[in-house]
Amino acid sequence: MVFLLMSSCGQSHRKEEEYKTNKTPREVLGFYTEQEGTLPGSQPTVNSQFTNLNIIAPFWYKLDDKRPGNLIDSVTVDHKRMVIQSAHEKHLKVYMVVHNLFYETEEKGKQVASNILHNDKNRNVFIQNLRNEMNQFKYDGINIDMENLYLNDRDSFSLLIKKLSDALHRDGKVVTVSAPANTGDSRANPWSPWFDYEKLGLFSDSLMIMTYDEHNPRTTPGSTASVNWIEATIRYALKHGVPPSKILLGVAGYGWDWNTTASETLYSSYAMLMGQKTKYKEFYGTLVHKHLISVT
Repeated sequence: MVFLLMSSCGQSHRKEEEYKTNKTPREVLGFYTEQEGTLPGSQPTVNSQFTNLNIIAPFWYKLDDKRPGNLIDSVTVDHKRMVIQSAHEKHLKVYMVVHNLFYETEEKGKQVASNILHNDKNRNVFIQNLRNEMNQFKYDGINIDMENLYLNDRDSFSLLIKKLSDALHRDGKVVTVSAPANTGDSRANPWSPWFDYEKLGLFSDSLMIMTYDEHNPRTTPGSTASVNWIEATIRYALKHGVPPSKILLGVAGYGWDWNTTASETLYSSYAMLMGQKTKYKEFYGTLVHKHLISVT
């Protein structure tokens, strides 16, 4: 998954030459994951594509569900140092990602986040732990990816980002926030209203808008992120005071395959789909070749 920094909304028909002459720098951030089963991790892609990247954001940390304000990390200390050092040698910045995902239930993820947001002591412990981790491992910034919060945590989440930014800016660190896409209409993510775009855009250094999953397993078949929907999302952010230079546009590296007969939806990454394309091309190409031989 990659985020592109947008300095203006723009129209979809804008010529590429106009982008090339625009002096406003763009940033490309890639979320970094480890190998999961047969799915490869991100390191090979970083090694081959680092000249096209500015930042990587390892997906290593989640909120501790037993000790509010603490973190659970999924990799060893040595692995962290190796990945971060390798990235810095390639002149890439590294942002740590902290999330409230992958617990036993979705409800638990909400509660774990709420335990930090509504308790001053827990929030202070959380901020200090983040500072310690970032300084110890020389992270350049952070991405807060707290999703599907309780509605009454909206203002508390904005306050957390303000206090976190105040603390981390003293250390020279960058603070970014992942926010669900919001168009202000029925196409918006059901938990989009939980995020105050105006305050988050003010307090953070950038807002990573998750402009994907317009259609997903919970919806009818359709585009993962249509152009009109993405532009509506950007217009919503601009309307609510997010500076254009702070908008990071989410680009999905995956898609969904709806089987309407079996009533199931399958996830496919770009690499998986390209592999299927090759397989189908070989299979159907063989059939066509055999058909031509039989006809002649």
